[in-house]
Amino acid sequence: MLRSVLLGAGIVALLRSPMRMPLTERLFRWTWVGAPGRWLFTRAAPDASELDRIARRPTGTSSTPMRVTPWTVRVASPEVASLEARVAQLEQWRESMRSGGG
Repeated sequence: MLRSVLLGAGIVALLRSPMRMPLTERLFRWTWVGAPGRWLFTRAAPDASELDRIARRPTGTSSTPMRVTPWTVRVASPEVASLEARVAQLEQWRESMRSGGG
């Protein structure tokens, strides 16, 4: 009796081995990693002319681009000024904590 149960469990274990890829995984890999997936991604990718159009500078702008950093943009408003003052205070407090003053 025990031998027949173990034989049945062994056959099931061999057929449904975790080391074997299930059919759905095989279909997924065939579709997206194989030739159909490569073809679809190639079709979806923009061609070179579209990339040139996207990368081209709009007409009427200067030839040298302005480098914008967070420090070059200044907005004159009382809220920004108070925030900058608060940040300066917090930076001074952090430096005093690092130096052991406090």
